[in-house]
Amino acid sequence: MNVTGEVTVDGGTTYIAQHHTFTLSAADLVFTNSKLNTQYRYYPDGQTPGEWLSGTNGGTFSLPADALDGVWHIDFRSEDPCHTFAEDDSLAPESIQTFTFVLDTYPEVDVPVVVASPSDEGEEITVTATFSHPGDPNPHTCMLDYGDGTDPQPGVVVETTCTATHTFADDNPANTASDVYNVKVTVTDNDGDPNTNNVDQTVNNVAPTITGIPTNSPVPQGQLATITVNATDPGAAGDPLTYAFDCDDDGTYEVGPQSENSANCALDPEAAFSTIGVQVSDDDLGVTVGSVEIKQTLSMCYSSQTGGITPSATNGPDATCPASSTIVVLPLTNSTTLCINAYTGRPIWKANGQCQTGYRPHIVPDDGPLHYCRSLWTSQMRIPLKPGQCNTNETAGVIPGGVSRSANR
Repeated sequence: MNVTGEVTVDGGTTYIAQHHTFTLSAADLVFTNSKLNTQYRYYPDGQTPGEWLSGTNGGTFSLPADALDGVWHIDFRSEDPCHTFAEDDSLAPESIQTFTFVLDTYPEVDVPVVVASPSDEGEEITVTATFSHPGDPNPHTCMLDYGDGTDPQPGVVVETTCTATHTFADDNPANTASDVYNVKVTVTDNDGDPNTNNVDQTVNNVAPTITGIPTNSPVPQGQLATITVNATDPGAAGDPLTYAFDCDDDGTYEVGPQSENSANCALDPEAAFSTIGVQVSDDDLGVTVGSVEIKQTLSMCYSSQTGGITPSATNGPDATCPASSTIVVLPLTNSTTLCINAYTGRPIWKANGQCQTGYRPHIVPDDGPLHYCRSLWTSQMRIPLKPGQCNTNETAGVIPGGVSRSANR
């Protein structure tokens, strides 16, 4: 009798797993052409042999699928057609051959099922794999290797189902919108016999999320705006972020890309409000854009007695005004009306927004930037008919108004 299939011999002991085949083989040493009859029976060690089963010389058989693991015996006998097998099993003992082996089967694992598939980086998935093992009803264990460089993790086995959850932190390698990982599920029986099946899992990159864009707004005219971008990405350290800044909102990022998440931008001096564009990119082609508005201010000295208004000698937190004036930072939260003398060009501030005859109104910041000339001698301000038409004893300036020119393109 021969056996084929998953057979190993270790230390003189034969181990047979599933997918095996036993072949009945007998020969008459005298009459070589004789057609011999064969019979066989199999039984676990320690149990009474079962009934003889008829077979054909050269025929095959296998153990039942539900045969339990352990030591088994197969008895085999043959007889030529001139004789019959005695019903009382009185055939001479030496005519029976016994083959002893260890049945050592392993679990059969189905292809794992993943939910969700495909998944996003940072998204938890559930892996389920069913298995069968009629030869070993004892409890089994399972381990999962997710193919992402993390250590294999145990799953939970309930009856014949292995279940586990996992989160792919990043889709590696870099510069790919998605990547495929091979998830392996290994089920091991009570005897330490493992079997594995696997499934490919596609993990998609997720673009960064901008969580905030803090700035130093409002910014005194002439000073730099500082913009910081706070962003997160499911890939965390495995998906490093870079930052770029469009200081004039023209669609071109003048600063970056860089690993630093802050930048300084020069503002349009004429604009009360400027838009700064930002772009955050991960290392897997994910891009997120955003923007923030920066308010630009100018410190003015206002005389409550005359209503006159003139730029402070210095701008920002260090601004100072004569004792008879108070500091006003334009633009205010609400619109401010300046009434400009049609003859002298000198502006006065009207809280009620009503200009008397001979004055033209200019609303800050709604009417846009207001160009002025400031006397080097008296510090008084006038509004020229055309921007920049200042005398030699005057310096030109502008009260910010409206939005940046680039943003209005």
